[in-house]
Amino acid sequence: MPELRTQPEAEWDAAEIYDWYEDQRPGLGRAFLARPDECYGGIASNPYRYAVAFDDFRQGMLKKFRYIVYYKVIDGEPIVYRVVHSAREPDAVRRFLTGSDDSP
Repeated sequence: MPELRTQPEAEWDAAEIYDWYEDQRPGLGRAFLARPDECYGGIASNPYRYAVAFDDFRQGMLKKFRYIVYYKVIDGEPIVYRVVHSAREPDAVRRFLTGSDDSP
């Protein structure tokens, strides 16, 4: 099984989302964190399981939370770049992931 890497930005995204959910209801942040881990496990076991969204970025949807994990497979190794709310405008997310914008 290929090893999954996460970029620091994806870890920051998850930490910010965790904090937001914990502010809404204690324990909800912990429930959220289980979902990216579940998605990461699926990506690691089969990096090509999720569809390409754009520019070689694939997207894995989290269960029960409206977030998308964006990742690429480079030389067989999955690399997670960001965790983004699904309500974000797709073109804005594309510009952000490809480096032509500063925020998702």
